Amino acid sequence: VRKFNPNLLLLHARAASYGVGIPSYNKNNHPFTSDDVSLAIIHNGRIPEYTDLKDKFKTFSNCDSEILLRIIAGTETSEIEDETITDYQKTRLSGIKKIWSLADAAHMAVAVGEFKPDGTRHLWLWRNDHRPLWLADMRETLGQILVENNWKNINSKSDFTEMQKETPFLVSLGK
Repeated sequence: VRKFNPNLLLLHARAASYGVGIPSYNKNNHPFTSDDVSLAIIHNGRIPEYTDLKDKFKTFSNCDSEILLRIIAGTETSEIEDETITDYQKTRLSGIKKIWSLADAAHMAVAVGEFKPDGTRHLWLWRNDHRPLWLADMRETLGQILVENNWKNINSKSDFTEMQKETPFLVSLGK
């Protein structure tokens, strides 16, 4: 990994769900990336609506997680009216809202990383009641933000901070 000198890295250890892509077929493995490789997604969960949605969005794998990327990457306009956030943020939030409208029975914890042409990086995280999502802001000590969506019995005295949100939030990582 060091030879690539990443400034945003999404990793995922996949346990495949029945019927949504064989892990040994590498195209089914995370992260999934946009055509220009500026947007990447990892997902823990299951999307029962995948069979219907894969006919509406061009996918390259047989994994239900990829459909989330195709929905958010394909959302180019926003219907959100909020003067406190940028047009870019409104568009991404519209994409997330579209995911929820198309996959309302899904179970998910999702991380989306994005590199913008101006060099800024963004990390979008969201979940629903069916999957946990934890965020450890270790920028001061390790220079990293760690995201985990599968911790079960974390010690209450841990230095890690639980960030379980009902709505999406943005962590802007700067340049």
